[in-house]
Amino acid sequence: MSFKIYLNDKISSYNHIPISNFSLYKISSEYKETVIFHEFEQDDHKKTYGKSLIIGGDSGYLGSIILAGQSALKTGSRYVEVLTTNEHKKSLAGFQNELITKNYNDLKELDFNNYKVIVCGPGFSGEAWSTKTYQLLSSEMKSNIFESFFIIDAGFLTLLSKHPFKYEKWILTPHHGEAAQLLDKSSSWIENNRLEASDLIQKKYSGIVILKGRDTIINTGKKIFICKHGGPYMGVAGMGDCLTGVLNSMISLHQKNLNHAIAFAVGLHSYAADVLFEERKHLGLLPSDVIVKMHKIINELFY
Repeated sequence: MSFKIYLNDKISSYNHIPISNFSLYKISSEYKETVIFHEFEQDDHKKTYGKSLIIGGDSGYLGSIILAGQSALKTGSRYVEVLTTNEHKKSLAGFQNELITKNYNDLKELDFNNYKVIVCGPGFSGEAWSTKTYQLLSSEMKSNIFESFFIIDAGFLTLLSKHPFKYEKWILTPHHGEAAQLLDKSSSWIENNRLEASDLIQKKYSGIVILKGRDTIINTGKKIFICKHGGPYMGVAGMGDCLTGVLNSMISLHQKNLNHAIAFAVGLHSYAADVLFEERKHLGLLPSDVIVKMHKIINELFY
């Protein structure tokens, strides 16, 4: 299986960090084709590429973990478990049979190294379940560097801003509001200083930062990638949950070049929204529509 992205390295740098624009198609002659390759084997099975775990879905936010789980399943993840509240565990299978639920109490006994990717944050809130879960997760992460790769989103980012710590093997995916909380600055400052904001977040919290919004920025600390897809029509509740799902899939399938896998996931997510916008314009463009479109595009690219 091979997917292409097009990189333009002839841009600039920020604080000596090289910047590359990227796209899923060739914008100009300066964009050079890069192939992300993965070969499926005849004896592959549901756990060949590791298991994934999504932790989230506090009371009132069942939709967040449904979107994240569906996005992962529709873009290539094969074995996705969800750890959520007991209330939501009972109803989750009614929305997506393939998502495997775990008890909340399992968190204390979880072997995080059993998972290739762990998504934390969709549907987190300021309520007791989320804060308790954050405390348990952050305590484990402060004392261990797991083999798993963590994707951090939504309410987990809000809690992280209040109780900050560094971790190497995670991707932080803030929008402007969450970035403002992480840096204790205004949203307007983030909007006007996006490169600097991504760099400050990366230095403060470590790992890889995806600053969502206009020209989404991926800052690894050593390289910066800027996505040339997407637009304001993506500003819909749940769109970030959709992104965490496809990130989960691409990291699971393409770990030989993590940066390019992340770039492809970000590009696919935004490009799918672009295609939908061209088909039916701005209003009513939903994350669930983007999941369906990503599924169609990724299979067209592969087959």
